[in-house]
Amino acid sequence: MTIQTITAKRADDGPRASQRTPRRATESQRTLLMVAKKRRGHDRDFPRLVQIIRNIAPDVSPLIVRDRLHHSFYPQALFRPTLTVCFDTLNHLTPLRGSICQNRILPKSEEYRRLERNSIPVPAWQLLDEHTSPDLSRFHGDYVVVKPDLGAKGAEVKIKRKTRVRWRPSQTARAIKIGHQQSLVQQFIYTGSWPTSYRVTTLFGRVLFAWRVEASRDRRPLAGPEAFRGGEQGGGISISSSGRESRFTLCYEKDVLDLGIQAHASFEDFPLLGTDIVRDATTGKLYVLEVNSCGSVWHFSSETGLSIQRDHELDFDKQFDGLHVAAEALVEQVHRRAV
Repeated sequence: MTIQTITAKRADDGPRASQRTPRRATESQRTLLMVAKKRRGHDRDFPRLVQIIRNIAPDVSPLIVRDRLHHSFYPQALFRPTLTVCFDTLNHLTPLRGSICQNRILPKSEEYRRLERNSIPVPAWQLLDEHTSPDLSRFHGDYVVVKPDLGAKGAEVKIKRKTRVRWRPSQTARAIKIGHQQSLVQQFIYTGSWPTSYRVTTLFGRVLFAWRVEASRDRRPLAGPEAFRGGEQGGGISISSSGRESRFTLCYEKDVLDLGIQAHASFEDFPLLGTDIVRDATTGKLYVLEVNSCGSVWHFSSETGLSIQRDHELDFDKQFDGLHVAAEALVEQVHRRAV
């Protein structure tokens, strides 16, 4: 997989979609099936993607389809090289030919193994076992993070003393539904007085948009990586950067963007990822916390994304000309993968 390194710049530094020269159709037609799901915020943006793709790649026929069995029988997908792309897991659509790139839910432990195989920095971690006590000798400090191996939206993420870490089955709805109630322990990364993290959203390794989020400064600050002790001035401090009154800004930090791009290379068949990254406030080193392999990170027009953009006066599309970048990435993959 060819991963493009981008230079952090604003979209208006370069030509917009309407100013770029369309490609001429010099190859046989190919079909792109784009699976749209209403709850993911796709319906508003996919028609715009279709128009951009038609403009830049006349040899690609983009079709918006639903995850339904009868959408498997479009003639354009039966008689032409085809690529099907789904930013979720397909449940009903069964393309009769061509390649499929889809997202699916992976446990965090599997995400970490993939990342570590490609030398992507992740905090030290270990799965918790109900039969043995964890060996936390390689974890620095007195406090660690305990969280579900298969969780969502920060549920059951807790800070604990090393001496109090015990295995407990995860009770998140996703873990119970799938039957994977494993938990893991992870090195705590201190990101500053108020928890701060980054999200780099990539499509096939191309950055669509990126943000930095800092916890509300109305919260009591965390003075240091060991300042969780109870008492009048300690204890009860959240380590999550998201939440009520958190502050979102667009991220242009090149090392953060590059790490998001590099992380995607460990998940070649996952089209859409939202890589969560933290920076150690003491050393400046970056770590990947997760890549959100489920694919529910298309926040140009999702309810979550629209709320963030409205409340913080942001425009994800304008940051890097994100929808045009998405169209280019899809065209590139059609040329590479359609069969």
